[in-house]
Amino acid sequence: MARVLYIHWHESEAVARARPLVRAGHDVRICGSVREGSGLAKEPTDVLVVSLDRLPAHGREVAAWWWQAKKRQHIPIVFEGGKEEKVLAIRDLMPTAVFCGTGEIAGAVQQVLRHPPPPPAGKPPTGNPVSQPLVVKLGIKPGMRVCLLGAPRGYVKALDLPKGTNTSSRLVKDPDLVQVFATDLTALRRRFLTIRKAIGNHGAVWVSWPKQTSGVDTDINANLVRELAFGHGLVDNKICAVDETWSAMRLAPRRAPR
Repeated sequence: MARVLYIHWHESEAVARARPLVRAGHDVRICGSVREGSGLAKEPTDVLVVSLDRLPAHGREVAAWWWQAKKRQHIPIVFEGGKEEKVLAIRDLMPTAVFCGTGEIAGAVQQVLRHPPPPPAGKPPTGNPVSQPLVVKLGIKPGMRVCLLGAPRGYVKALDLPKGTNTSSRLVKDPDLVQVFATDLTALRRRFLTIRKAIGNHGAVWVSWPKQTSGVDTDINANLVRELAFGHGLVDNKICAVDETWSAMRLAPRRAPR
């Protein structure tokens, strides 16, 4: 029997995929966030399995964080699923990891138990976003009222919000922060007026759109988001990568000159 830590961003899906491991007699622990994984990492683990199907950037960062600790570098990592280009990029960073298709983790775990791969050579890859989680980049703090509009599936779970954060998938009155995901500029423009009214003079909004390299069809870019912001009395003051698919720009009310 092996002790398997399975990182997956959708709990019910993870439970279904882990069943073959459980039937094989393995002890499987499932977690869907960096914070939860940090706690579970203190428990004895024989194999780390990381899903790349939903949030590949987060999966890569968790694995990088895992191998940064010398005491964990002997523990094999299995990456499950993911798009080919994402998998190839992670292979380059972590060539001693094992990769398998979606739903094939039972066989992959058996493989690394029989033939353990060597630990990473040289300095392990860094996971900068783990040292500065996305929730910190976005400025989300305990007690804030946050609206996440059009968020991709699994995003809220992976965001690992601090305790006391009040979240809504709909626009509410006087939110501290709004994050809206959009692929169509016309639809974003229609929606933006209500968002602007909701945040008033004290809130802020993150507009997220697909990166050009994501392969997602979109007619939105940073310049168009700025243009939209200026037309509503907002200015941009920060930009960041949400993950490998989405970029985000922070917009806030323009301050009157002193």
